Amino acid sequence: MSEPSPNPDQTFNVTAIRIWSSMVTGGTMLEYFMKQVFFVDMELDDGSVCSMWDGLSYEDAIIAAGECAEGQYPVHDDVVVGPRH
Repeated sequence: MSEPSPNPDQTFNVTAIRIWSSMVTGGTMLEYFMKQVFFVDMELDDGSVCSMWDGLSYEDAIIAAGECAEGQYPVHDDVVVGPRH
């Protein structure tokens, strides 16, 4: 059984939506094995990340990021620009 949250009413603010990709070389998702997979994550102000979407199409990742952003949050594309340091 998991421990209850210390503050169940605590909320976090979204700071950005991030698109990134990786070659999948292991795991249980066989349809992604040895393929470039694109991910869309929601970054929160506490530093945590929530995975929102994954798939094999960069174009679909862009669409998913736009839908997640809802015109309210910046979208960072690490596929084109590269990861921030």
